[in-house]
Amino acid sequence: MNLNPSEKVQEIINSINKKSESQVDSPELRKLKGNIRRSESYAATEIYGPERCQCSFLGSAIL
Repeated sequence: MNLNPSEKVQEIINSINKKSESQVDSPELRKLKGNIRRSESYAATEIYGPERCQCSFLGSAIL
């Protein structure tokens, strides 16, 4: 089923609200968390660290 972006966001919010601490995050939530971490990593290297091309994130080169 293809959802529009606002429906997808609502689905993720609902999964967060229904999830207990012991449950594994949904694939969509894991992807969102990964994108957030990757974006934070990019921002940190631009502000504090070496050029992006000299860094990696979880084994993948940051270009």
